[in-house]
Amino acid sequence: MPLRRTVASPPAPATVSLAVYDEVRALIVRGRLLPGTRVTEADVAAELRVSRTPAREALRRLQQERLLVPTGASDGAKVRLAVAPMTAAEARELYAAAGALEGVMVRNVAECDADARVALSAELARAQAAFRREATRRAPDWDRLFERHHAFHEVLRARLAGPRLRLLLDGLRPHLDRYEYFYGRLHETGFEATFEEHDAIVAAIETGHADLAERAVRANWFNGADRLATVVQRAGEAGFLRGLASVRHPAHSGR
Repeated sequence: MPLRRTVASPPAPATVSLAVYDEVRALIVRGRLLPGTRVTEADVAAELRVSRTPAREALRRLQQERLLVPTGASDGAKVRLAVAPMTAAEARELYAAAGALEGVMVRNVAECDADARVALSAELARAQAAFRREATRRAPDWDRLFERHHAFHEVLRARLAGPRLRLLLDGLRPHLDRYEYFYGRLHETGFEATFEEHDAIVAAIETGHADLAERAVRANWFNGADRLATVVQRAGEAGFLRGLASVRHPAHSGR
């Protein structure tokens, strides 16, 4: 299990557990641990140089989030865990859920005054410009491209999501990120559709029209799901997983 990096152990056990959780989750989300890879408490403890207790707590939390799943085999009383699979069906479900939630969220723009809408639109436009610059480079940095894209949607969430809605969206985030890091790299047809959809969101936000904003956000997510499904259908899910193994610098999904 190629964890590679070391977690420096802080004095508080809860902090150590959180650091281990963050590290392993990042490795799963960014594809350093591929679907089906077995992950054990002993390996995590040894490779991140922590005791077994925080490793156990971190793996338990990742299992609760369904980033780790039982493999069906067990070592005595212990269940073997592996990185959860990735499928076209799950991608569609996740994107549909995110589109519905963000669609509800952006309706809050109707409660913003004109100055707030202009400020939010300008912030979104800056995030979009940074994303576009990275996406149109001859050799994009795929990790940076993902972060630029994530920043666009994070502006919306930071300004328009209430605490309960934010909690729901944050729960989807690690699972969505897995697909966003891989599908775009395998898609390789550019980001023009994404640019157009983001521009439509910015324009809708500036108008303050709740229905228009909701339609623009939903279209972005639902069209993104279609683009992801096209990748899987073209390669087949087995081929998709083989493609994952060849990706060294994972990318954005094209959304």
